[in-house]
Amino acid sequence: MGVSSTAIFQQLNDRAPVFIPVDRAEQIFRDVSPHITWSNMLLAFVSYVVVKFVVVAIYRVTFHPLAGYPGPFLAKITNLYEMYYAVFKDGQYTQHCYDVLHPKYGPMVRTNPFTVRVSDPDSFFQIHHVGSPFLKWPEFYLPFQSPHSSFGSVDPKIHRTSRSNIAPMLSKSAVKKHEHVVIEKAKDMLGRLDRFIAECGGVQGRYNGRTLYFAYLFDAFSGYGFGQQYDLLKLPVIQHRIIDALTQGAEATMFIKYFPIMMTILEKMPFWVVHKMSPAAVGQEEVRGSIRVEVDRLQAKKDAGELEKKVTVLSSLIDKGVSPKHVAEEGHTLVAAALDTNAWTLQGSSYHLAANKDVQEKLYRVLKEAAPGKDEVPTWSQLEQIPYFNAVVKECLRITHSIAGPLQRVIPEGASVLNKPLPKGYCVETDIYSIVRNPKLFPNPHKFDPERWMGPDSKGLDKYLLVFGTGTRACGGIEFAKMNLFIGLAAIFRHFEIDLTKELEEEGWQWTEKWGCVKRGALPEFLAKRRPE
Repeated sequence: MGVSSTAIFQQLNDRAPVFIPVDRAEQIFRDVSPHITWSNMLLAFVSYVVVKFVVVAIYRVTFHPLAGYPGPFLAKITNLYEMYYAVFKDGQYTQHCYDVLHPKYGPMVRTNPFTVRVSDPDSFFQIHHVGSPFLKWPEFYLPFQSPHSSFGSVDPKIHRTSRSNIAPMLSKSAVKKHEHVVIEKAKDMLGRLDRFIAECGGVQGRYNGRTLYFAYLFDAFSGYGFGQQYDLLKLPVIQHRIIDALTQGAEATMFIKYFPIMMTILEKMPFWVVHKMSPAAVGQEEVRGSIRVEVDRLQAKKDAGELEKKVTVLSSLIDKGVSPKHVAEEGHTLVAAALDTNAWTLQGSSYHLAANKDVQEKLYRVLKEAAPGKDEVPTWSQLEQIPYFNAVVKECLRITHSIAGPLQRVIPEGASVLNKPLPKGYCVETDIYSIVRNPKLFPNPHKFDPERWMGPDSKGLDKYLLVFGTGTRACGGIEFAKMNLFIGLAAIFRHFEIDLTKELEEEGWQWTEKWGCVKRGALPEFLAKRRPE
């Protein structure tokens, strides 16, 4: 008969403890100590790392739940492949997927050990729709530090609450009441262009599109968003820490994605040190600080029974009883969303219209017919009734696609894409870039061609113009963004002829992906000349 494990343990416990004599212990130490060197310890550590890497690599390639999905070998075993293109190749990963990976491996590619990337247009709607069980991937969104905002929230319950709180102030009927302010700021932008022309001799002026458009958008939004006017367009020189902060913040997005611990480190450091390390922090803190002050002021007014309801987005949220901390989160998110994406679209639109003078001339003629007066700016309602203008705007939105990076989602139980089951808990990502540049939907996709939106079959294309997203997580400020974009573009191209600088003409429109798009190469500078009235 065998001996039970209980009996064996009892025998071991009954034995007297064994002691090693001191002289024997010293001898063992003397025998071993020559081998305990820094070089040997380093060799042991390296050996451990190598063995662990090999074992993990074998598992990820052969036994991992995503092992059956095609993709580069290195991408299957480590995220260094993705990081190389996203960080060290300066934001080239989305374009690498579009140009290399999807043509080689198909519409579904394993891009890192835990992620598959899908480029199929119809699958995009399967993942992103109202009530979708595909929730946001926390590792990407948490570093934005706005877990209770409509953008940064991962929990669907928190998102529903934050979205319902802010939706009434961002509806089309609500933002339309602010249209007169947007038109006023558009006219300020025209006046600023006249100043640039005067400073350059009175015929043609050179201006930085990023700076000018940021100022226009910030002036148009700041009053409605959080009740403060900065009047950047009226500064002697359009230069402000807020613009610098948003620019540098966009540049840092991908670095933070792969090294999220940096956010924690910066939070723990004294603020004056952060300022020295990153000038962007000055502008970021100015925006955050201004919003916090305004939120505290509004909360005090509410407590005193003196709050003016539904005057600004922030006052509306305070009136609903949203906590001041969460209101401040939403306010900062709105500033970034209202500026970066629209400013990029206006810059890219200016480039493509300047590079396609036949389109610009036709656009000018239809705008002049709608607004014949000097410095007259058409209303949003007027512009929505001009078919060619709407076609131009759609093509500008398509070809500039301000968000080029991946939209990451957690795979739910029982999900399948392209008739292939996906394992629960891992990440599936899509991107707008591969949809709006899909040659089956948009023939010759790199060509700027507003006429593609004018044909008999063009209405079917609207479904795939996904620059504002779709489904539950679609951009909440879409109507405000459209109003600013419509009025801003119409104001400029009704009254000015825009040309490319020599630098842009020679190198084209170079950009890279930092999740959102950012400019590379020549500065986004353009030449403006007044149209005859």
